[in-house]
Amino acid sequence: KNFKNVEVIKGDSRSIDEKYFKNIYAVIDLVNIGISPIGDRFFDKVSWDINYNSRVRTCRLAKKNNVKHYIYPSSCSVYGLRKDLKLVNEKSLIDPKSVYAKTKIALEKKTKNLSNKNFIVTGLRLPTLFGYSKKMRNDLIINYFVGYIKKYNKINLQGDGKQGRPFLHVIDAAKAFIYFLEYKKKDKINNKIINIGIEKNNIILLDLAKKIFNSFKIKPKINYYGIL
Repeated sequence: KNFKNVEVIKGDSRSIDEKYFKNIYAVIDLVNIGISPIGDRFFDKVSWDINYNSRVRTCRLAKKNNVKHYIYPSSCSVYGLRKDLKLVNEKSLIDPKSVYAKTKIALEKKTKNLSNKNFIVTGLRLPTLFGYSKKMRNDLIINYFVGYIKKYNKINLQGDGKQGRPFLHVIDAAKAFIYFLEYKKKDKINNKIINIGIEKNNIILLDLAKKIFNSFKIKPKINYYGIL
């Protein structure tokens, strides 16, 4: 859709011009490189350049130009792999495994140091998103499962498929950002990292696959591979 009062600027977040931060109330920094292949030096470097360096730069420019609120998505991946499947909260120990997760933690720590009473900084740790869009990511688990089962009538699951994952619909993610942008007591969310999610969307991957098979009325056919 075409929205009024929307200006589209094509460019590189690593070199965005300072002028675009003038007379802006808030910055929602969605810049991100997804999880890269393990040990790939090129993607590791790009991940740090985009996920950390460019966003720190954006945060600083926002502060310098009197933007009131800088809000950004972090990730539940910072908690790492947990065998007990117990719910985590913002005080739980973090254990980032991937470069992706490590860039998120680094950003959280750095942006906290940039906040003050006039410059609100809020990080939202999001679960894995799902949902349709015209440019949707098909590598995200639910989107991938739906597409693969629909096309091949089967699915591949790593290990025994009993690992749990939290999920969040993309519309609910957008609502979360709006909620905190409009939140009246800014001091309560300043310099804060907040988990976003809904308990009913925390699900075992094997159960998720079966739900999708059932929705298509297809007999489950699951290939297990590898180990976690």
